[in-house]
Amino acid sequence: MARVRNELGICGKLGDLFFYRRDGKDYVKRIGKRKTVKCSEEQWRHRMRFRTAAKFASRLPEEVRHVLDVAAASRRGWSGQTFFMKQNLKAFHPDGTLKDPEALQFSDGLRGWAYMLRVETHEGNGQLTLCWSDELDVDEAERQDRLVVFAIRERLSFQVEVVNVTATREDGQVELPLEKEEGSLTHLFCCWMAPDGKSVSPTQHVAI
Repeated sequence: MARVRNELGICGKLGDLFFYRRDGKDYVKRIGKRKTVKCSEEQWRHRMRFRTAAKFASRLPEEVRHVLDVAAASRRGWSGQTFFMKQNLKAFHPDGTLKDPEALQFSDGLRGWAYMLRVETHEGNGQLTLCWSDELDVDEAERQDRLVVFAIRERLSFQVEVVNVTATREDGQVELPLEKEEGSLTHLFCCWMAPDGKSVSPTQHVAI
């Protein structure tokens, strides 16, 4: 900047010069031209994918956010939102859609997996039952871990439902308050929460 004698009383921008007054004195400085930097195709796709994931995350129910917070607690400086964005960006498409629901991770941690996790359909009434192996290769302390289930229906891919179930690892199975939709998949995301609510298992996916 340079001090000037502003006899014309100019104030503001004039071409690439900017005139202003400070402490009763007149100054002028040159304004550099803004450079327009075009992003590459890869950068554009990353931005659009990030925007889509952020939109999805903004609609998550409170219980899902709680599980994300628990999963993030073991990572220094991470929030549940940070965990979701870092773990799940690849599941979204730049066109604004959820391209790979199976890739979604709502949890991660040191609690054990459930073995042979599957959904069985009862003949006659169509009741859905989530089952897992009762041969638990886990510590005794984990046998009382609480089952947490979230669902995403293919036709409502940006809506995560909290499935109301009450079960622990040692139960081996639990009836699901869901109906199988003909011609459309429902994705289930399951994890195990410690009794004290301070640790959780990795997410396991089952499609019905």
